[in-house]
Amino acid sequence: MIREAKDITLVLASNDKRSGNLEQELRSRVGELIKIDYDPIAPQYKYLAALLTYHPDRGVWWTRYQWHPVVQAGRRANVVKALKKLDRPFDALLMWGSWMHPVKNTAFQDKPFYYYIDQSCNKHLDPFDPVDAPGLDKPRLAFNRAQRESYEDAKRVFCMSQWTREQTLESHDIPESKAVAVGWGPIGINLSHESLSQNRTEKIVLFVGNEFLRKGMDYLREAIPKVVEQIPDARFIVVGENADHYELEPHPNLELTGLISDIEQLKDLYRRASVFVLPHRFERAGHVIIEAMTAGLPIVTSNQGGPPEVVHQGENGFVVEIGDVDGLAGSMVKLLQDAELAGNFGEKSREIAQNGYLWGNIADKMLSDILQTLP
Repeated sequence: MIREAKDITLVLASNDKRSGNLEQELRSRVGELIKIDYDPIAPQYKYLAALLTYHPDRGVWWTRYQWHPVVQAGRRANVVKALKKLDRPFDALLMWGSWMHPVKNTAFQDKPFYYYIDQSCNKHLDPFDPVDAPGLDKPRLAFNRAQRESYEDAKRVFCMSQWTREQTLESHDIPESKAVAVGWGPIGINLSHESLSQNRTEKIVLFVGNEFLRKGMDYLREAIPKVVEQIPDARFIVVGENADHYELEPHPNLELTGLISDIEQLKDLYRRASVFVLPHRFERAGHVIIEAMTAGLPIVTSNQGGPPEVVHQGENGFVVEIGDVDGLAGSMVKLLQDAELAGNFGEKSREIAQNGYLWGNIADKMLSDILQTLP
C-alpha cells in the first residue's frame, strides 16, 4: 500500500544554497522534513585531500579535490553524524547532488535514499564543461566508478533535465527506470504570481549569469552590433560576475551591472526587459531561464543542455546552435521589432514555467516516486 506524503519523515541533505527552494516545497507536503548539511567537512579530511590533489592549475585542483575519496568520506561522516543525532526515525534520505554514497557501510545502509542532480560524472573529457580539463582523466574515472556504485544502491536518481538523464544513462550502466527527469526551477526570482504587463516599451535584452565565456557572452557581444544596426535604441544589460575573466570589449549599447544582490532591483530588470538571452556553450539546467520565463519573457538560447527543453522553438523563444552569431542576432531583432510576437512568446514562457518548472511541480514529481518506492 502506497503511503501518503503527510505520513513520512524525509531527510534532505545538501551543500548547496539552491536547495532552499525545494526544501520549502517539500516541507509543506511531507509530515516532517529534516534538513542537514554535508559541508564543510572536518579539517582532517579537508587538508589531507588538499595535499593529495594538489595541481598548479587551481581549477583542476578544485575539481580533483571535490572528487577525491577523502572528501567524500568527510561528507559521508557529516551525514551519518547528523542522522545519528536525530531523536526519531526517518523514512527516506534525499541527497541534493551526487558527491558520495551517503550511507554505505553505516548503520543506515538499509535506508532508502535518492539523488537530485544536474549532471553525472562522465568518462570522457567534455571541452565545454568547465569542470573538465586535461589532468583530470584518472580522477574522473575513479569518481565515475564510485558514482556508479552509489547510483546502483539509490532508489532513484532524480534529474533536473532530460539532458541530465540521458547524460547519466550514457555515463553509467544503470536501469533506465532509475533515472527520472523531474525538472528544475527558479532560484532567486519567481514572478509567476505577479500580474505583468506585456506592453514593454524599452528595448532591453537581458543577460544574467556568471562565467561569461561558458555562458556565451562573447557570442552576445559579437551579435550586439548586428542588432544595433537594425535597432539603434536596443540596450543590452548584463548582470553577473565575469568569473572566467573574459576580456569584454565595451559598446555604447552594452551595460554591465556586475552582481546585483538587491532582489527587488533584479526583479525590476526582469519586469522591464523585452527579451532574455542565454547563448551558452555549456549549461546543465539554467535556473535564470526559468526566472525569465516566470517574468513572461521570450527566450533566446543555445541548443545544448537543459534549456532547449523549456524553450520551444517558435513558441516561447528561439533556439540557435552554439556560436551561431547571425542566428542569435536575427532572433533578438525579430523579437525586438515585433512586440506582439514577443508578448505571445512571453505568455507561453510563463505557462510552461507554471505547468512544470516551479519548485512545487518538482517536489510533487519527486514525492510521487519516493512514495511508490518506499518499503
